[in-house]
Order: sequence, then structure tokens, then C-alpha cells
Amino acid sequence: MAGNVTGKDRVLLAAQGIKPDKLLFGCGNSGLFITRYYGLTVQEYAHNVARTAELQAQFATEFDFDRIQPVTGYIFYGCGPEMGTKWEWPEENFPEAVDGPVKTWDDLADKFKIPERPTGYFEKYLKMLNEIDKRVGDRVFLTRFFLGPMSIACYMRGLDNYLLDTKIDMDFYHAYMPKCVELAKFLGGHVVSIDATSTISVAVFVTPEIISPSFYHKEIAPYEDEVIRYFAAQGKKVVNSAADTMGTTENPVTQQEYRIIYNAKYGVEGSVEAIEKALKYRPSSKASRICVSGRLLATRTRDELLDFLKKGCDMLVKGHGLYPEIYLRSIAPPTTEDTADMADKLRAIREFRDSYKL
Repeated sequence: MAGNVTGKDRVLLAAQGIKPDKLLFGCGNSGLFITRYYGLTVQEYAHNVARTAELQAQFATEFDFDRIQPVTGYIFYGCGPEMGTKWEWPEENFPEAVDGPVKTWDDLADKFKIPERPTGYFEKYLKMLNEIDKRVGDRVFLTRFFLGPMSIACYMRGLDNYLLDTKIDMDFYHAYMPKCVELAKFLGGHVVSIDATSTISVAVFVTPEIISPSFYHKEIAPYEDEVIRYFAAQGKKVVNSAADTMGTTENPVTQQEYRIIYNAKYGVEGSVEAIEKALKYRPSSKASRICVSGRLLATRTRDELLDFLKKGCDMLVKGHGLYPEIYLRSIAPPTTEDTADMADKLRAIREFRDSYKL
């Protein structure tokens, strides 16, 4: 392949079925690693827009990622405290939502308002995205998130209340979900205005333990699809993060199939067999992924990780003719003391990527 190929080029080529010059290397959540590796507190990461953007770009460059998910933390994606959701900050970690503002029908009218403009953490998020895009957006493929309708419902009601609604109060469920759609359109509109190359409507709580494929297609997908169609009508592609695990409304996957796809997508098992088992459900394209979960990255040794990646790449490249991406779902050292070891693992994976022959 002639000329200098950037990471962004590599991702786009593979997506088109064109053989890239080497394996792709991508990552998801990286905030905790960035804070510990570069000596930033989580509070500084969350509130210092310029510094966070600088370090996110430095991280992508230092470890030579082709694709990153800039800015870690669900608090940024549209239901921060500015929407009335209560968040708690564990020591030296990112915040967790602990309660939602909508408790009653009156709350739905009084406390669930579509903002006139971005504020709070969502506003900070947009500023960070803009700054990161200016620094590395020409050479690194940036995947941007905003909360989809189901995620918004879980944050505005609280996850436990949302799940209870799906069992005993579907009237209330169907009353607040249209508002969740409108908020998702608001959030997504601001995110895609930065760059619509890769924007994902994220379904945070869609897991095999919480949502079945049958319930998803009947009660969740119609609201998620409304958001996707809204942006498609504007010529902007937005992808629902759960769409590739559930099959289609006409041909939904079974619960067992869902677990197989989910395990491979999130690198839960960390086995070549799990990846190969899920291949039959993947879209028809040359692009594929070997996903490594945060737990596997933290607990497996450098040599164990490289052995897994070598066997996985050989299976996908030599056995199926695919162009894999090594994708690290979460880079989260358990403690500050583990950070240097995790950085060494990242360098080893990068070196493996560079030396592997497609």
C-alpha cells in the first residue's frame, strides 16, 4: 500500500473490505489509564477540558491507536447532574449514577425537560470532542457516543425503577420513552455536528442479564430506531450500539445466541473458540474484531495476551480471510501501581500488531 497510511485510513479501508497495510488497533474506555499514567486526578479529567483533550490525544499518539473512544465516563453523554440525575464519585474512579429524578407522573412533566442548549458535563464533553478532533482527528478514527433512548430512561428513572416499569407499569414506560427519544435526538444532533464519521447511540444497560432479545425488539428497538431514522433523514449515519447483538425484528437471535455474540463483542471469555463461534452472526464484511475485556487485560500476563492475539489473528486471517482489529474494550489498571505494567502490555500489543503479516 503506497504512501503514509494513517490509523483513520486503516479503519476506513477495512470497513470497505479493502485490505489494510496491517492489523487495526483500537480501544474503548481509557480514562482511568490516562489519569493514572499521566498523573491526573479523575476530577481534573472530568473538569479540565483542555488538559483532558491534550492527554487523550497524547495517549492515542504514544500507543499508536488507529481508533479511540475519546472521553470516558457515562456522566458526559447526556444525563449528568444537569438533567437531575444523581451521581456519586468513588475514590479515584469515575462517577456512577445512583438515582434518577423521575419518580412520578408529575415528575415526568416537571423534571424531564429537553434542554435548550448543552450545559453541564455534556457541554464539557462536546468541548473535549472538538479539541481532540483538532489534535488527532485527521489521523485517528474517533468514535463518539451519546445516550440512546433506553439508556436515558435508565438514568432518568434509575435502573431499578426502569426494570420494574418493564414488569408492572408499561403505561408509564410508554409515557416517558417518547421524551427519551427527543432527548436522544437533541444529544445526538450536537455530537454529529462535530463529525458524523462514527457516532454511536449507546445502549448502556443492554446485557444478556438485563434485557432479552424478544423484549428488546418489541419494546426498545422501536424507540431506538426512531432516533436512527431521524439522523438518516438528514444524511447522517448513527449506529445503535446494541443493533449488532440482537439480530433483527424479523429474525431475532435466541437468548443463547445473544450470549455468544455478546461474549465475543465484549471479550468476556478471551478465547479463540468464543470469537469463532460468533462469526456466523457477524455482518457480511471483511472487517472483524478480537476484543479484549478490561478484566482480561488486567489479569492476563503479557505473554498470555500475545498468545491469545496470535491464535485469534491466525484464525481470522488465515482461516477466514478477514482483516481483524485488536480492540481493547477497557484499559483500566486496578491500582496506580499496576499502571506501568499495563502500559508495557499496550506497547507489546502495538509491537505485535506492527509485526503481524496480513
